[in-house]
Amino acid sequence: EKLELHPYWNVRNYEVKAVNTAIGSFLRKDINVQNENFQNLQDYILYLQTNVTGRRLRNTNFDTLRNIMRTEYPAEQVYF
Repeated sequence: EKLELHPYWNVRNYEVKAVNTAIGSFLRKDINVQNENFQNLQDYILYLQTNVTGRRLRNTNFDTLRNIMRTEYPAEQVYF
């Protein structure tokens, strides 16, 4: 949301990590593990693109955010 509202703002590293942690927490929940068992956000996006009709998804590139995670938090698993 912050990037959409203010596309020219720089994102703080800890904010990227917080979003990554939240996605990871959801992926580890029983509802995901026992059902679709998505391993990352890209799996979920692919599922939506192939299984949900009538919804238009934006083409989103997470490379910049992934680079921040890999540079600043190399020991963390990246979920997006």
